[in-house]
Amino acid sequence: MSRLAVRLSAGILAVIVLSAVIGQCAGERHIRNTAQERARHMSRAFVPLAQDLDSVDRSQRAARLEQRKALFGESLVLLEIPDIDADEGALDELRSGRACVLDGGSESGPRLALPLADGTQALVVGPFERMPHPGWGTLLVLVLLTTLGAVIAGALLAYPVVRRLAVLERAAARIHDGDLSARVKMSAKSDFGSLAETFNAMAARLEYLLETQRQLLQAVSHEFRTPIARLRFGLESLARSDDPDDLVARLDAMDGDLAELDEMVEELLLYARIDAGALPLRREAVEVLELLGDLCEKAEELSPHLHFRILADEDANPVLRADATSLRRAIRNLLNNAAAHARAEVSVSVEVLTEKAQQVEASLRSKSKRGGEVLVLRVDDDGDGVPSSHRERIFEPFARLDESRSRSSGGVGLGLAIVSRVLQSHGARVSVADAPSGGARFEIRWPMEALGERDAAADER
Repeated sequence: MSRLAVRLSAGILAVIVLSAVIGQCAGERHIRNTAQERARHMSRAFVPLAQDLDSVDRSQRAARLEQRKALFGESLVLLEIPDIDADEGALDELRSGRACVLDGGSESGPRLALPLADGTQALVVGPFERMPHPGWGTLLVLVLLTTLGAVIAGALLAYPVVRRLAVLERAAARIHDGDLSARVKMSAKSDFGSLAETFNAMAARLEYLLETQRQLLQAVSHEFRTPIARLRFGLESLARSDDPDDLVARLDAMDGDLAELDEMVEELLLYARIDAGALPLRREAVEVLELLGDLCEKAEELSPHLHFRILADEDANPVLRADATSLRRAIRNLLNNAAAHARAEVSVSVEVLTEKAQQVEASLRSKSKRGGEVLVLRVDDDGDGVPSSHRERIFEPFARLDESRSRSSGGVGLGLAIVSRVLQSHGARVSVADAPSGGARFEIRWPMEALGERDAAADER
């Protein structure tokens, strides 16, 4: 941080010195131009004198000029044009009968030359005095004083910047050393408040990703241990058994273990892609009731002891603009979750809320109107439900409940986390409450812009 302060001070010093040099050069030029302009204006006063000299014989001009000098406060001299100390351009102007201002350079001020009518002589007036200008010594003192003041002011201005950057640097160093809880404590109203908030958000995101990775490794190692142990036991049993029927049963069990492992890997990879934002969404028209019917039919095949019901008005079949693959996976996870904890029945209901229905629902809940949520899908089971203290945590990755919804139900603990992430990517939201049957109710709400039109080509098919 000290190097930053040195650079700021050096930059201020360089700007001041450069400004002083430019100012000195510009000042001298301005003074020279001002003197020349003054000489041009004064030329009008000496035109009558030049005309008076023209009116007398050449031999009498010097005497006439001596008589007139007392009337003017300037130095007057009558010179032959070739004898005038000036460049050829000025001499040519005098020969052609035009008055000109002769620059005296840095040693003396400008002079005014008025040619006489015969074109051989010219009346030279001056030199005119320049405006006083400080020398380089005075200018150097001023520059030093100004520089000292500027350096002090720059240091005062740079100190808060350097101090806040040092806070950011220390927090970054702590994160580099492995302390992912490091945060920058800085007022949001300060100059670096926005930068501090962005830094803290980055640090929190980094801590979350690494913690998720750690949990993922722990979950994988734990969840894979059980099917792998069963596979090893099955292989050992195969080596000892000669009964064909027992061999078939063992192979079927091992195939089930492999299917479980495959499902775990698929779920882990899907969650990793969603969490990294690498899951592309290909939105298309999805008929909700058709999708639910297909998923409920397959869920009932896997859980024949349960009855799956769909409660909806078939005449008002809603259509969603959504990614069919990820949406199917999210709803399938909800049905699998319900099936894992239901006793006898799982019901799925679809409702399209009109604006009036939304107002009534909001008034019943003593909440303000939440406009725009028009499509509601509910999945109810008749299990033990979800305690209110766990209803927010249940959608976190690797979350487990200590009651009926526990590790005995299987899975890696990513099913509901995948549901939440997929629905968030579609602009929907999911929540859990008590079902009328006493179990859990998972409710999904889609905004108005998610609704689409039924595909005409699909209707024709």
